[in-house]
Amino acid sequence: MLQRTFTRGDRIVHLDKPEWGVGVVSKTETATHTGAVVQIVTARFQDAGVKSLSTNYARLQLEADASPAPLTTQPVGDDGPGATIEQGMLTDRMLTLPDETRDPFLPIEKRIAATIKLYRFDSSPRSLIDWGVAQSRLADPLSAFARHELEQLFERWRRERDNRLGVLLDQLRREDPARAASITQDLSAEAARAVQRRHARR
Repeated sequence: MLQRTFTRGDRIVHLDKPEWGVGVVSKTETATHTGAVVQIVTARFQDAGVKSLSTNYARLQLEADASPAPLTTQPVGDDGPGATIEQGMLTDRMLTLPDETRDPFLPIEKRIAATIKLYRFDSSPRSLIDWGVAQSRLADPLSAFARHELEQLFERWRRERDNRLGVLLDQLRREDPARAASITQDLSAEAARAVQRRHARR
């Protein structure tokens, strides 16, 4: 007898693969395994793509029922013996730019556009929380990080974002200087300052 069944459209998480993010169920099938009834659940996960999983092996749960993995209270970046794997994975997630900013198979202008979109986040209190929610996929990132830790993580992420934009614009300047100049003229004030800081360091 199935303990829990999933249906198309359910938002789920794999409790052993939190780095996959939230998955949306697209198909379910009933099967039997050693006499027990199980489900084969096909879902597209934010950071892992489409997966077909048997509920006999995969610990799946509705997103609404899932609680964040336990974290230590150590400061961010502390790799001491008390640091947990879960904390490290969540910290890595907080610092990672979206795939579409880094995928070499995407046209460079699409990568630049995806990076420019990240400039909607800044260090103001409201935006910092919005950024924390987007990166952590937690309803309340302050449940996992202290405020000063969130600020430290944002600063590290911001530097990575700024560097990514600079690298991409440099590449476009080599390939199409006129297009690079046009994009640079349309940058937000914060993005333009990031490009200026990069040039000033040279």
